[in-house]
Amino acid sequence: MKRLTSLFLALVFMFSLAACSSNENYDEKLFELSEDYNKACAQDIMNMEQQGVDITIDVNKLSDNAIEVYFNGETTRIEFEANDEDNTEIEIKNPEELTKKEEKYVLKAKEAVIGYINSSEILTEKETLIQKIEAIKVMAMDMPTIGLYKNDCVYINKDELANYSMECFEFAVTHELIHALAALTNGGVENECYGTKKLNEVITDIIAVQIFDKKVNFVSAYSDYYYHGYSYISFFKEKAIKAYFYGYEEIWEIADKTEFDFFVEAFANAPYDMYAHMYTVTLLHKWGG
Repeated sequence: MKRLTSLFLALVFMFSLAACSSNENYDEKLFELSEDYNKACAQDIMNMEQQGVDITIDVNKLSDNAIEVYFNGETTRIEFEANDEDNTEIEIKNPEELTKKEEKYVLKAKEAVIGYINSSEILTEKETLIQKIEAIKVMAMDMPTIGLYKNDCVYINKDELANYSMECFEFAVTHELIHALAALTNGGVENECYGTKKLNEVITDIIAVQIFDKKVNFVSAYSDYYYHGYSYISFFKEKAIKAYFYGYEEIWEIADKTEFDFFVEAFANAPYDMYAHMYTVTLLHKWGG
């Protein structure tokens, strides 16, 4: 395939810019923020075309883990690599109760998530969701990931409590509570479409950032994906958030499911692989055009 170059437009993002007061709709503010990424994505497409890239793209399924993609005038077979973030096999072992100080930050995280539920025009059965979020227990545990939601409980890595600020801890809890909320709306973690994919983690993180009403000095582990995550939201808006909470049927009506499955796989590598970046941007342009 011909050597290609593309301008990757990185947008500086501060958590404090995403904050909104309790009487505002978090999703609407998120859609407004994502518009800048929509413009950046369009500029990326323009740059690619100016460099002679044929942005026509078509995807055909060959098997459960392989597709054939036509892009830039060439057809390439791509086999998906295992890039799932499946933590369901992590063993719950020797969890510990939190301190009273830590519990105060858990309460703040829950209040933020409940504020999100109340402000949402997408979420339904709000009273039930709020009751279940309030009932979730948070504990500390040694484990190979920062946070985990499993069996109606949130677990936070003990190193997160020992080595980082309480704001970092609060954000980690907020992130996991958004996971819990999605599990509730989807009828269980096992029913979440793309639930183990990077796209799911990034949408979780973006929602958590949006409701985390604080100025902080840490960078989320998923911040490299914000360009592609916000670009995705900028094209689908309410449908993107609704898909996260209730399934992707409406997305598949716009984006062919085979193409969207490929988008999800390419998304996992998009910040670090030029072709994955171009595939994701070009597909969004195709669906939004």
